[in-house]
Amino acid sequence: MHQPSVKGVFLQGTQNAWWGHRFGGEMNELRAYLLARLMWKPDLDWREERREFCAAYDGEEAGRIIEEYLDDVSAAFLKQGIHGGTNRVDYSWITPRMFARWYAYMEKAESLAENDEMKKLVLIARLPIQFTEANSTKDPQQRQDRLDAYLRSAQQLIGNVVMAEGVDHYVWAQSVGLKW
Repeated sequence: MHQPSVKGVFLQGTQNAWWGHRFGGEMNELRAYLLARLMWKPDLDWREERREFCAAYDGEEAGRIIEEYLDDVSAAFLKQGIHGGTNRVDYSWITPRMFARWYAYMEKAESLAENDEMKKLVLIARLPIQFTEANSTKDPQQRQDRLDAYLRSAQQLIGNVVMAEGVDHYVWAQSVGLKW
């Protein structure tokens, strides 16, 4: 009988939430789902698992668009040699055309959402695009305006107890000169 050689595994998602509030990171629910499913049965087809999740979470049609977006973003980051993430990655390589394409995925997914809750989930999925675009903007005033727009969207969609760069939005907003 073959003895397994793995003694332990450490997995970490990006759940940033307090007291039952919605997560503040990108695709947290999907990550948690995939980690749980693949830990339970590692030989599962992760793309099929992702498809099933997106269809249930975002709706059949909107879920397909979210998957296209995820594949596009993943390919772009892999092309740049970015395989993991930190809050301090240089995103200057992301072009306005790429942001436009990613926003277009979200607009299409939003238009295909089956109900208001699924539409809200698509809008939440759009937040990391807004955040990254704002942080990669060179013009200081335009950057500040985009960060403010991101903060207002996050407050409306997720609430006041959300995270950005590892701290709650109130602290983060103050650190970048935004009014809460």
